[in-house]
Amino acid sequence: MKKNRFTYIAALVAIVLLNACQQPQGPIPFDSQKASIHTIPIDEAANLTRDFRNTRDRLIKSVKLDSFLQIPTAETFNRDAFAVLLNQKDAQGIRIYYGRGKNGEVKLVMVPVNSKGEDIIVKLLDGKNSRDEKAVGFIPGISTAQAQDNGAQAMENGQRCDPPPCAASKLTR
Repeated sequence: MKKNRFTYIAALVAIVLLNACQQPQGPIPFDSQKASIHTIPIDEAANLTRDFRNTRDRLIKSVKLDSFLQIPTAETFNRDAFAVLLNQKDAQGIRIYYGRGKNGEVKLVMVPVNSKGEDIIVKLLDGKNSRDEKAVGFIPGISTAQAQDNGAQAMENGQRCDPPPCAASKLTR
């Protein structure tokens, strides 16, 4: 009898723990008024990205820029990267810095920003899945020594487009 009770309790605990691990995949709540200040028509966005690509290509040809900077069309980050940044205490937004990799590739480096407009420099992830390289040292105004003292991290390592090319969309035509 005691063995059956223990089995039922263990099964119940396992079910509760497994359900607690599931992440909801519904819409992320947002304030539409705050979001609207960043919204532009898709045609304007397409013109901006097309202008950038054309200017980048002319610059690469005329100055041989590609040997110094490899500028992608875009980078893709998964939703979890943004969630980690926005889940930091007092995070009100994300600041994106431009960085330069070892081989000249332009990279996007992201940190959360607080209600005062300041970078939030903290350890974002614990454990073996986080990349504890010196990415934080690329952030202007934050010394590498200061950043490493508290294990602070930033988000980077997006999937670059160009090459490989981005999936076809109105923004890449």
